[in-house]
Amino acid sequence: MMQDQEASEPDQQQANDIAQDISKIYSALTKISEELGGLAEIRRTTASVELLPNLLNIEGRREIERAHRIAGQRPATGDRPRPILARFLRSSDRDAVLRAARNKGKLSWGNTTIMLFPDYSRATQMKRDKFKEYKKKLHEREVRFRMLFPAKLRIETGQGERAFECPREAMAFIDAMQCRVIGRGPWVVST
Repeated sequence: MMQDQEASEPDQQQANDIAQDISKIYSALTKISEELGGLAEIRRTTASVELLPNLLNIEGRREIERAHRIAGQRPATGDRPRPILARFLRSSDRDAVLRAARNKGKLSWGNTTIMLFPDYSRATQMKRDKFKEYKKKLHEREVRFRMLFPAKLRIETGQGERAFECPREAMAFIDAMQCRVIGRGPWVVST
């Protein structure tokens, strides 16, 4: 009987050691699984950014220095994906992608609408936001315009182009415009 107890103590110790090893292996597998989940999202992020030249029909290679999604929880299935920030190696590549997106108009991939925006400093974005109300009016009137860096609104009219750095001056001009769209689209405006 004594031998059975002595024999069972090493067996019990061995069983405990095996249970600890299994627990360690399970923890390691869980950690690897979580890392692979993050890796899959990184791959999707990189693939999404690399898709842009094909989607925009841009010739040549565009080099991306880095791309990542903004911080936050991963969205649930069916929710809107997190925005992706991409830094191009050359500003000319960035400009070419933004220009092609602007010229193409609405971008979509599958059922997802893709929108591209340049990333500005907070101070620059605040200056540009002062024109937001006026840009909305121009959209409603189907007047073609664009924002120039850092914060200049350029409006295309039948007589040429007018640029405004002061939102009040832009508003006075927009209010004075008697817009009439000529042709098939909002490309030529007569005042």
